[in-house]
Amino acid sequence: MNTPLISIIVPVYKVEPYIRCCLDSILSQTYTNWECILVDDGSPDKCGVICDEYAAKDSRFKVIHQENQGVTRARANGTAVAKGEWITFVDSDDTLPEKALFYLQSNISPKVDIVVGMISNEHVEDEDYLGIYEYRKRLIWHRNITMAPYAKLIRRTLFNPFVFDLPRELVVGEDALANVRLAFRTDKPVKVCKEIVYNYKINSGSISNRFETTSEYEYAYYLYKVESVPEQYRELYKREIIHYSIYRYLEITIDKLYLSAEDRVFQSLLAKEISKSGYNEFSFVLRKLFYAKNVLYRCLLIFLKSFSKTINKKFHGYSK
Repeated sequence: MNTPLISIIVPVYKVEPYIRCCLDSILSQTYTNWECILVDDGSPDKCGVICDEYAAKDSRFKVIHQENQGVTRARANGTAVAKGEWITFVDSDDTLPEKALFYLQSNISPKVDIVVGMISNEHVEDEDYLGIYEYRKRLIWHRNITMAPYAKLIRRTLFNPFVFDLPRELVVGEDALANVRLAFRTDKPVKVCKEIVYNYKINSGSISNRFETTSEYEYAYYLYKVESVPEQYRELYKREIIHYSIYRYLEITIDKLYLSAEDRVFQSLLAKEISKSGYNEFSFVLRKLFYAKNVLYRCLLIFLKSFSKTINKKFHGYSK
């Protein structure tokens, strides 16, 4: 029976209360042909010592100690030394069900480069396969797919330097962009593993749970997303890129009477893209609110929005 080596990449930083549970869940896997690369990203607590402890008792654990470089660079450095044919990522404050690797590797075949499993807090997909166009579209749109790097098996040959070539300042959503970049490295369909293969833990101390976005940040994110899609495909996926960015802009400004300079710059960029593409798929009040700059007019629209029961549904899943 073919049992390919799976490389598990675990970035580690300031998770001392959680990391033993994470590593114990890896040790308990029923599928045993794995290596786990622990990237101690200059953690100031005892995480580095704990990583060395696990490496000492099981040779499948390898440890990289590095100065703090951020999670994206930690994943990149772990992937660079991985020996497995397949790569998966685990956050060090989460855990794996004991059959996670078994279920994922059971879906491997020569006709796929990516296997996507289910997370403990999400719905189960109906499809057995996603066409690569549909998979890319969902990633770009941030809808109906796991955006994070975990709960997936990815063929190691898909990785190149561009996948992780993202600035450290991009602290939220950077993993989604890496997934977009990986999705354009293959034309094969994506296999859906319908089993739960990942237990996600909400850590209130993590950056993603403390982060408050701004129009300036979302503008930069929009530009990196465009860059993440190869130039020859950008026209094909423009609708998804614009839609998500409008959604993010409205999330930031939906209840603001006064728009900041950064809000206006981002709005102007999106308005130009909407004009060029003919995109106009959100409801009347949201459309007016998107363009409105006058304080009194915005006040009226915000009032109307609060009494509308259908606005959010019309905006393809927008919720507030």
